[in-house]
Amino acid sequence: MGSRKVPTVETYPMIAPQSEIDDAKPSGFGDERLQEQRRVQDEKLKRTIRLFRLISRLLSLLMSACTLGIMALSLHSYYTTHLRTINGTHAWPQPAPVLWPTYLLLGISFVTFVSSVATVAGYACGGARGANRAEKLGGYVGYVMMAGYAVAWGVSTGLVKMANDGRDLWGWSCSPNSDAIQAEWQSYVNFGMLCTTQTGSWWMSVLQAALYLLSFVTYVWAARRLMLKRKMKAAMDHGVAQTF
Repeated sequence: MGSRKVPTVETYPMIAPQSEIDDAKPSGFGDERLQEQRRVQDEKLKRTIRLFRLISRLLSLLMSACTLGIMALSLHSYYTTHLRTINGTHAWPQPAPVLWPTYLLLGISFVTFVSSVATVAGYACGGARGANRAEKLGGYVGYVMMAGYAVAWGVSTGLVKMANDGRDLWGWSCSPNSDAIQAEWQSYVNFGMLCTTQTGSWWMSVLQAALYLLSFVTYVWAARRLMLKRKMKAAMDHGVAQTF
């Protein structure tokens, strides 16, 4: 009796549903788009921060240069005429005017000028790496300048009060006393010009202080950028960990 053939059944590997395949993918595999969006946001924020800092430094550079020149001119006018007399009259209040407000504004504007030049030069010559170094230097000097301009605010307020009795160079230049002797001293000193330029430098000092207060905005943006980068790194680390 012949043997009976048993039909063979071919087996095929089972294909899991698409939903199971998606669930089996490592966490973070589908987050590439989110990571790319965060990277784009980070680059945009970085460019915004650098642009704002560059503009603020350029403005600070111009205003500090003007203030520095005006304070230097005021001191030069004083020291070239303070020992001279015409018909027994001195060009400045006696025994001596108050000079420390002028020197203080001169020093603050000089430090601001140097730090601004360093930052702008870093942006112009060093590219991204130079900008980072300049921003680091500018940040350190910026903290000192914040304190310095807090003092400058008080000095500016004091200068306004002192202008009433005319004991400082600015107050004396704008006082009726200097107007009374201007005709005699017109060959040596122009009190009207000194009054106008020093008044302008005071307003530039106010603008400089306001500009440094606005610089805090860049620190806020920088903090946002740092938080964004930390989120990106944490998400990437989490995605890599899920693949093992």
